[in-house]
Amino acid sequence: MGDTMSLAIDPITATPLPRGASIGYRRGVVRRLRSLVWLTAILGCLQLFGALLPRGIDLTATRSQSLAPQTVAVLRRLEQAVEITVVAPTRPRTVGEQAFAHALGPFRDLVERCRRESPRIVWRSLDPEIDLAARRLAEEFHDLSVPGVVITTEIDGVRRHETLHVRDLAEIGLTRGRQPILEFFGEQSLTAALSRLIGGVESMQVYCLTGHGELAIEDDAVESRQGMGLMASRLRANGCRVESLDLGIASRIPADADLVIVAGALGEIPSVEVEKLRLYFSQGGRGLILMESAHSDHKSDNDESLSGLLSEHGVTAGHDRLVTAGFTGEIELASPVMPAQSDHALVRSLPLTPLVLHDARSVRTRVGVEPLSTESIPLLVSFAAPRAWSETDFSSLEATFDPDSDLPGPVAVACAVERHQGDLREPVLVVVGDAEFVCNRNLTAPSGRNGANFVFAALHWLHGRKQSFADIPATRREPYTLTGTAAELQRSVWGTAFFVCAALLVGVATTAAQRRA
Repeated sequence: MGDTMSLAIDPITATPLPRGASIGYRRGVVRRLRSLVWLTAILGCLQLFGALLPRGIDLTATRSQSLAPQTVAVLRRLEQAVEITVVAPTRPRTVGEQAFAHALGPFRDLVERCRRESPRIVWRSLDPEIDLAARRLAEEFHDLSVPGVVITTEIDGVRRHETLHVRDLAEIGLTRGRQPILEFFGEQSLTAALSRLIGGVESMQVYCLTGHGELAIEDDAVESRQGMGLMASRLRANGCRVESLDLGIASRIPADADLVIVAGALGEIPSVEVEKLRLYFSQGGRGLILMESAHSDHKSDNDESLSGLLSEHGVTAGHDRLVTAGFTGEIELASPVMPAQSDHALVRSLPLTPLVLHDARSVRTRVGVEPLSTESIPLLVSFAAPRAWSETDFSSLEATFDPDSDLPGPVAVACAVERHQGDLREPVLVVVGDAEFVCNRNLTAPSGRNGANFVFAALHWLHGRKQSFADIPATRREPYTLTGTAAELQRSVWGTAFFVCAALLVGVATTAAQRRA
């Protein structure tokens, strides 16, 4: 009985072990248990070490996964909570939403790195289709278009905000295999936005020209086509002082003017007033020129007219109107336009949603032999021909495209003008071939938000409020493509699986043979 109790049992074969082997067996079990305890302790230490360290360690030679020193400096200056809210649908459907979804991944990683640097950064994501808070944000901040990012903070009891859109975050292209390539410069835009927030909102003095049938800022009737009082109210809510200016009475444009808006002059502006505008722009002034339709223009292109002034800056406003053929073939004067293909800072800041212009005229870069100190860059273009073109026949809506006199699409209907001073590029003008898109009636329409967003983007660029930290390098993300044909890749997968299974079988057979021995 005593001998039976002293025998050890092999747990693998469930048979008694020889008496001499029981001591060695117990020692082996102790060694295995000790090894298991050490392995568990090592794994626990690694887990604790990983929890205390950042989620990622930047081992790249260019430190591309680390925050730029400029960003770190701005984050360390934060003294109050800053909330970064992404307003975008969970399931992207449109091209703009899909482009934003591609940029959202690296932007989320960027914000996470910022949160590790500063606990004052708060991240939030809202779906406008299901979250009531997203719709409230869109109503509160008129320069926010969906999808987009709004950055908010409160300083001295005043709520401040900045908005970012997909073109502020990344430029997206396609490889030959139709895979997206992402040029991400979101850190530049985020750092600049945070810097503007904590540095305060600089007030902008805006004067709106009056006396020639322009849209009136005093008219805030919702259905009015002659007033832009609602646009003026939104500008005032975003830190602008907006006043009317009659150059027929004023001797010159006031010295405190940051910007002059000419919104749809029905009549010809007298030459003496054009000269006051010319002097203002030559001395560093900046302006937003919204042209009235060619119906109301006197077709005066001499040097003393507004068209002549624009021509001096390399811009030609055509005596035509943009028309778009609908899907039924009917000619429509309400034409959707999109941002042009350009790397210009203002173009990048425009949302990808279409802006609807009404009876717009073409605004093109003037071609001439004399050198200019300014350069014009297309901002908005129409659909391509044959769906859209610039029509010169005003007699009937049944007009068809005439290649001898009409301009085929895509037609440029807006451009930015900047002055060159060595390597410096200074904003001067934004010219749009339509003014009706900012009138009260269109501004309150479902598509009116896009018009307000364009005006805000133009004013930010003209005033320098959207400049990014350009010295922060952009990052490029390209998809990795496996080489070889599909058959070769399939053979590699099956070959790898075969060797793994063979190694497992050899291991099992070796273990079983050792136990039998």
